[in-house]
Amino acid sequence: MPIVSIVKGEDPYIRTMKALEMLDDLDLPAQARVLVKFNLAPYFLFHERWTGVDPRAVYAIVDFLKDHGMGDIVVGEGPAAGEKVSAGFEDCGYTALCRDLGLRLVDLDAEEGVDVSIPDGKVLRSVKIAKTAAERDFRISVAVLRTHSLCLVSLCMKNLMGILTPPKGFMHDQFEEKICDLCSLIKPKLSVIDGSIGQEGRGPPDAGPIRMDVTVAGIDVVAVDAVGAAIMGLQPERVPYLKRAQERGLGTCDLGKIQIVGEPIESVRHPFKIPF
Repeated sequence: MPIVSIVKGEDPYIRTMKALEMLDDLDLPAQARVLVKFNLAPYFLFHERWTGVDPRAVYAIVDFLKDHGMGDIVVGEGPAAGEKVSAGFEDCGYTALCRDLGLRLVDLDAEEGVDVSIPDGKVLRSVKIAKTAAERDFRISVAVLRTHSLCLVSLCMKNLMGILTPPKGFMHDQFEEKICDLCSLIKPKLSVIDGSIGQEGRGPPDAGPIRMDVTVAGIDVVAVDAVGAAIMGLQPERVPYLKRAQERGLGTCDLGKIQIVGEPIESVRHPFKIPF
C-alpha cells in the first residue's frame, strides 16, 4: 500500500520537509543522480508568480536530499517558453535559489534532445527528452495544485511533459494514453505537490488564487495525483489519465488502497471549479 503524506502549514519549506520526513517507504541512494523537475509553466501562461511551484518547496527538497547523503542534484524545468525562460527563473526566485544552494539550474527546453524508446508504449514508441533528464536516474516531479482544461487536473504526472524537447503539442491528442506511456518510461522516484496556492477553473484571470497551504508527497506518482485530485474535490477514478494509469499498473488511484499520513483528506479538501 503506497504512503502519501499530507501536511498543512503556512511555511512551504517547513511543510515540505515534514511531508518528506513522513515517507517511510522512500529509498534515497547516495550515489543517485537527481533531477528535481519543478513546474513553472503556469507562470509563463499567466505571468503571475504564485502560479508556479514556490522555490521554498524546492529548497526543502534539496536540503532533505542532502541531509540523506545525496549530493549530485540538478534543478530544471522545460516550460516551452522560448527565450523568456531565464527571465522567468530570475523573477520567480529560482536563479537565486540555485545560486545559494550551489546547484545547476537547467532550462530543459534549451538542451540537446535524446531519442529514447518506450518498450511499454501503447501509442508512443519513442520520445525525445532533454539530455539532462535522460542522464538522471532519480527524477523528482514537483507540481502545483491546479485544474486543467485538457486533463481535468494538472499534477505530477503531467509535469513530466517538461522533460520533452519542444514542440510538445503532440501530447494533447490521446493524452491519457500518451502521458501513461511517458510515465512508464520516466516514472519519478518521488512526487511532491506544492499546494501553497491552488488554481481552479482555467486559471487567471478567470479565477483567482486559492490559498491552500498544503503539501502532498509520495513515491507512487499516481497515488499522489489521486490525493491531489481528491483535495480539489474530485473523485480520482473520474480523472481519465489516473484511471488509465491504474489500469496499466503504473500506480493506484483508489483512495481506499492508499495509506494517508499526516492530515486526512477531509480536513484540507476544498472543491475547485472545473474548467469546462
